[in-house]
Amino acid sequence: MFNIKNKIAAAAVMLTVAAGSASATTLTVDGGWTSFEFGETGSSFSDSYDFTLSSSSWLLVTDAYQPGDVFTVTLNNLFSMITSSVDTEGAWEGDYDTAWLSEDFSSLGVLLNAGSYSVTGLASLSPYGTGAGAIGLFSQLPADFDVPAVPLPATGLLLAGAFAGAAALRRRKKA
Repeated sequence: MFNIKNKIAAAAVMLTVAAGSASATTLTVDGGWTSFEFGETGSSFSDSYDFTLSSSSWLLVTDAYQPGDVFTVTLNNLFSMITSSVDTEGAWEGDYDTAWLSEDFSSLGVLLNAGSYSVTGLASLSPYGTGAGAIGLFSQLPADFDVPAVPLPATGLLLAGAFAGAAALRRRKKA
């Protein structure tokens, strides 16, 4: 019979195998848009993305080809954000800059602080059953890219909060 240590070890092995089988695309700041594909609603992006920022940069995600797709974007398995909702009416568009500027396409812009990030995503809504979008990192937004700044807290603060919560639970169990 498995005791708790064996269960933890088995879970660690499964996570290591899962992490080893997944491949991530590295994003670079000001490297332009990187396209991704997805299947029906609930399916993941064709790639995950890893990057390290030495200074604040914008993470942008946009739908591009057929309007109506909505994405859930997750940073470091901690924060999930949803792109804007749009109608399925609108023109087909293959240019990411134009799609970003259009109200016909779902999009998301987040100002990230310096640090290391891993980004995954999935199609929260896909009325066409399949599609494509794009993701990119930008040191600054072009003048016509209007996005309100929503900085994320530093990862260190989150980690400190997690340790404080774990310590509080541990003290509570001992009492």
